[in-house]
Amino acid sequence: MIPGDQERVMRRNELLHALHPSDYLELRALCEGTHPSTTKVGAADLGRVDEFVARFQERDIYVGVATLASGLCRSTLYARIATGL
Repeated sequence: MIPGDQERVMRRNELLHALHPSDYLELRALCEGTHPSTTKVGAADLGRVDEFVARFQERDIYVGVATLASGLCRSTLYARIATGL
């Protein structure tokens, strides 16, 4: 891994730890024209985050950051943590 990539991964992992210090996080890999791929990862298992990002490197990767509720409707807010090639 080149130094710029190492720094980017370190900052991504710091963000994920700040958002989800315990429990789990949900990752989504999105690319226009394909079905999204989703996985749940234990908050401490950042190696699985790396694997997911590597497996879907051609897609944008998002992590769930908040659940929004309005009346009977619930949805999740996502933030992009990696950009596809």
